[in-house]
Amino acid sequence: MDYIYSLSELMLSINHTRLLIVSMCALILSVCLYKTKKLTRTQSVMLVLIITYSYLVLSLTIFDRPYSSRMVRLMPLWSYPEIFRGNYKLLLEVIINVFMLMPLGFFLPAFKRFKTNSAIALFGFLFSMTIECSQFIFMRGWFEFDDMIHNTLGIVIGYIIYMKIKKG
Repeated sequence: MDYIYSLSELMLSINHTRLLIVSMCALILSVCLYKTKKLTRTQSVMLVLIITYSYLVLSLTIFDRPYSSRMVRLMPLWSYPEIFRGNYKLLLEVIINVFMLMPLGFFLPAFKRFKTNSAIALFGFLFSMTIECSQFIFMRGWFEFDDMIHNTLGIVIGYIIYMKIKKG
């Protein structure tokens, strides 16, 4: 039992180390871009947050998941009939997928390219597609259209909330 406990501590330590390395690289990049006047101070902070948060999302959805077989579900919104039949585990998955990319909707507007709903939605869709394709390629979960829809919806909701707060 001590071996399993030590192994889990080691994995946690490795995960923390990877997060620290990614965060430090993001910070160094951000400072360099700020010093060369390519980013404002706010953009520098947001860049660190975007890179660090994106790494956390990729860790949860790809890097730290166990191997499985290649699984594909291409029917959009397949989960809703199941949810209406009482499958609350799927409802929780939908909610998690919506909330997962919502913070990026707050961080991205710091950059000029991401000042519209369509730019935010496109980024969210492409980021989510990257996750889904990686899960398929590396056999780390299902490739599902539902996840891409819910992730994109989440980032757009995050952006809408950001805009509401900004208008005050």
